Amino acid sequence: GVGTSVYDYVQTRFGGKDRVEGTAEFDDAVVTAYRYGDKIGVFIANVTSEPLSLKFILNALRDYGMENGTVTLIDGKGTSRLSEIRNGKAAVDLSLSAYEVVLLEIG
Repeated sequence: GVGTSVYDYVQTRFGGKDRVEGTAEFDDAVVTAYRYGDKIGVFIANVTSEPLSLKFILNALRDYGMENGTVTLIDGKGTSRLSEIRNGKAAVDLSLSAYEVVLLEIG
């Protein structure tokens, strides 16, 4: 998994009479996936002000029904092959700058 960050919050309710405050804990990376044709797109966003390293095993067979294929990284620098899916799994090793968003194209 990824790390988490804790934030303090203060919220004035409608009308300004009541106030809610406390802390909330969120993941340091936000992930969403979608399917288009025979490929999967996975967006990963670093939502912190610090660089973030992510290492994980992508279980493409279990999660997306893919036994073999390629994981391609698309970021602000361009497109590059990141990993190969073999026997339904791929090793992913990413370094994200503060607030960076990347796309993993799986197919």
